[in-house]
Amino acid sequence: MQRRSVGTGARRDAFPALHTCAFRQDDDTDFGAVTWYINVMSTYRLLRLSPLHVPLMRKFHGLFGRAFEDPQTYETAPPTDAYLKQWLDRDHLIALAALNAETVIGGLVAYELDKLERARRELYIFDLAVEEPWRRKGVATGLIRLLTDLGKSRNVCSVYVQADKDDSPAIALYDKMGIGRDVLHFDLETPASGV
Repeated sequence: MQRRSVGTGARRDAFPALHTCAFRQDDDTDFGAVTWYINVMSTYRLLRLSPLHVPLMRKFHGLFGRAFEDPQTYETAPPTDAYLKQWLDRDHLIALAALNAETVIGGLVAYELDKLERARRELYIFDLAVEEPWRRKGVATGLIRLLTDLGKSRNVCSVYVQADKDDSPAIALYDKMGIGRDVLHFDLETPASGV
């Protein structure tokens, strides 16, 4: 895997000027939402999920299972509504959805990590997927831009993501948005993992 850094300090011109946006506040949450207009024919909005959005978060399982070709992991033993509500209520866990009407067309899950060396944070994009018909239409870029915008107000010094070496579409996206670094990734065995 390659670690890709998508820093909050990245130049604004590093993002393609494909979108215009209008910010608005949702009635049911203080997390806010963003509507991005791709073109006249396709509109989607980006939303940070709150504990009120458990049904939308549930749809991430199918999306990730299809996108990563791993339905066994994402759909066989889904967490309970109570677990998802508790997960979404944690400030350091971020779930962003791209919606066309009420259909989830993209999703991003990120973890905020407090640093030790300085009083600052990093955001790690753990999962990012877009439904096939919506790919290469700026949805993933919009999700990452929203995450980096959220990071600015949270003392985040960098945003990073990993990509498999054979995932050329993801690598091409991340190369446009940040600096690639070659790193090694290890899954360490734990008693419960059976790795």
